[in-house]
Amino acid sequence: MKNNIYISFVFLSINLFFSCKNDNEFYEVGFQPTVLLKPVADSLVILDKNNPSMLVGFEYFSKRPYIDYNLLIAVDPTLTTKRKVISAGVGEKYFLTHFVLDSLMNTMHFKSGEQGNIYWKVEAKNSEFSTTDEVRRLKVQRFK
Repeated sequence: MKNNIYISFVFLSINLFFSCKNDNEFYEVGFQPTVLLKPVADSLVILDKNNPSMLVGFEYFSKRPYIDYNLLIAVDPTLTTKRKVISAGVGEKYFLTHFVLDSLMNTMHFKSGEQGNIYWKVEAKNSEFSTTDEVRRLKVQRFK
């Protein structure tokens, strides 16, 4: 019986020793910046009136997972004029349909059929986790 206890103890000790190679194997902790991926700066999106359910994807990345984001859209690069805040949730992608994007541009006083510039970025709801320094311009052609 003592032999079995001794063998079990040695086995557990060896497993514990070799299983703790890295302090953090699962994910990055602490503050991590968020990088914007898509759409690239100065992209042109022509909204399709015949297919308003088409999607425009906003993609971003941070080494720290499970960050709750807001998508910020405005008509100026400082994101202050006619600013819209959309809860993008947890994840690294958020999609807007052509219909929703056209409606947002309407509330920003862009005329029907007009091409306008909007600026976007994502912001972590808790700024202790992540920030985004970059603001990107997106050219959008509204429905006619």
